[in-house]
Amino acid sequence: MDYIKTAKDSARAFCQAWFEQRDLQAAVAFLHDDINFVGTGEGECASGKAEMMTYIRNDIAELSQPFTCILENINEHLQPAFCRTQYPSERKRTLSADAGSGEPGQTETGSF
Repeated sequence: MDYIKTAKDSARAFCQAWFEQRDLQAAVAFLHDDINFVGTGEGECASGKAEMMTYIRNDIAELSQPFTCILENINEHLQPAFCRTQYPSERKRTLSADAGSGEPGQTETGSF
């Protein structure tokens, strides 16, 4: 295995080994003995390197063909202004009384 400098490079190389190259041994080389894995489907989990190796082997066998993985850091695409949200300490709302006990067209203003 080539020397990998960053966590992002490690994640990319792991995904390439598993999903693109479908290379069980290369994918398993990234795993720690104490790995715990939870997949996206019911019953998709593995505890320990041996179970994870079986999981990856079965997953590779189920793939009809390899596919390309694209890893993106969504934070690189956000501007700082989009990361801030200001909430006023008190907000006003207007309720229509036609669904409540008042007469149609009347409004009630309150805080929430």
